[in-house]
Amino acid sequence: MHGVSRSYYGILFILVVLILTFSVSAIDDLVALQGNVLQGGSNLASGNITLHIFDAVSAGNVVFNSTIGGEFNDSIASGKYDILIGNNSNNQLTLEYGKLYYIEMYVNSEKLTFNGAQRQPFQSSVGNI
Repeated sequence: MHGVSRSYYGILFILVVLILTFSVSAIDDLVALQGNVLQGGSNLASGNITLHIFDAVSAGNVVFNSTIGGEFNDSIASGKYDILIGNNSNNQLTLEYGKLYYIEMYVNSEKLTFNGAQRQPFQSSVGNI
């Protein structure tokens, strides 16, 4: 009987390890984005942020679109925003670790430029390796 309980605990341990392995692999990619928004030299009182992430500097495929469900509406307060991209269960973020992506950003539907560029490049620090 003692041998059966060891075997039982061994199988239970393996099952727990497998469950944890599958749970960890299901974690979403999350990217934090913070910043300040000025309008006419003063902090913007409130506003909405819209983000599009592409896999190319121009054209390309949309990897993430925050307009689904108005994910970042009212995310600007007193000129500050602190958002977590990919945190919405209806709009998950899937990136490849180390790959270059390009973000377009809108504040209250006005497209921002990045030193004249339409999209800001960034390298993913999350995602599948």
